[in-house]
Parts: sequence; structure tokens; C-alpha cells
Amino acid sequence: MLNSPLVGAMNENLRKKGNIRVLSWGYYFDQRHIISDRGYRTPEEIKGKKVRVPPNVMWVETFKAMGAVPTPLQWAEVYQGLSQGVVDAAEAPLSTLLGSKLHEVKRVITLTGHFKAVVGLAIGEQYFQSLPKDVQQLLAEEAEENGRWVSPITIQKEDEFKHALAKGGVTFVPADTEAYRKATLATYKAFPKWTPGLYEKVQAAMK
Repeated sequence: MLNSPLVGAMNENLRKKGNIRVLSWGYYFDQRHIISDRGYRTPEEIKGKKVRVPPNVMWVETFKAMGAVPTPLQWAEVYQGLSQGVVDAAEAPLSTLLGSKLHEVKRVITLTGHFKAVVGLAIGEQYFQSLPKDVQQLLAEEAEENGRWVSPITIQKEDEFKHALAKGGVTFVPADTEAYRKATLATYKAFPKWTPGLYEKVQAAMK
């Protein structure tokens, strides 16, 4: 999708209207899973559960569509919130779950992979144009090349984090990702101001 004409047009629009040049979107940043004291294989099982999410509309609407109760909570309060029952669950990448030691209070991780993130590198267009042409080319090439180097390492690290969490007593539960996909289709109706047909265009680009 990131190499599709759709994203290319978005990048060009950003360059023309925002004065920002995207050098690369090719940095895989991990996927997010749910930690609790039990597994949630299907949306039916997470229904009514209070899940800590960031105060971000996409997160909130996604977990509403699952049937959960999205509960914004400062990240610094999540450990205590889980241990005291303020929330039933939290969601984050495995690296964050391990680093924050949330597995000390909740020991079951459902592998939903509900968000998969990428990170980009960007530069001011005006500054980019002030650089010599060979430097411009080098920046563009190395931004792409570095993503091709970093992304496999990120994927490899996921297995290492999973192993470390398992050693810490965590049980992993597979999720019915197709059931979650179907449940969360309702999320896209929560953004009426999006460009008409955007969801369909993204789906087509991924194929």
C-alpha cells in the first residue's frame, strides 16, 4: 500500500500544500496486542471490558466497535490501573508491555495485532530543495534503504519480546482476527469527514 499511487498522491499533496516531503514510510513499527488476566479470542469475549486506550479517536472508536469500553488513562497510571481494577485490560506493542512490566500484574496477552504501525521520515520541502541534487538523491535512497534494514529487525525483535514475556510467566492466546476485523468495520463509519471512498481505495491499494 505504501508504494501505491494512492499514497504517492497523498505524499504529493503534502509536499504541495504542506511544504513537507516524505522521504519514506517504510519503517515497520510493530503491532499492538491486549494484556489482561484472561484471553479475548473473539469480540464477544471482550464485550463490556474496560480497556485502557490512548485518548485518540481511532483507538476509542475501534474498541467501541469491538464491544469493549475504551478507557483513556495516562500511560504512567496503567500499571496501577490494571493492578487495582480501574481497567480490565490494556493494549500496546509487545516491547512496551515488556518494558512497562505490565506482565507483573496481568499475565495473559491476546495476540490481536489490531493496529500495525509504520513510521516515516520527512523533511521540509524548502530545505530539501536548497540541498545539492546529489545530496537530495542520497537522502531519498538512504531513507528507503534504512527502512528495508530496520523493519526485519523489528519483526525479529517481536519474537524476542514474546520469549522474554513467556519467561516472565505470560500466556499467549491467539485471537480470531477475522472476527475482530468484521466487528471493527463499523469503525470507519465514525469518520464522516474522510475523503469519500477512502476505505475502498485503501483496500484496493493493499491488493
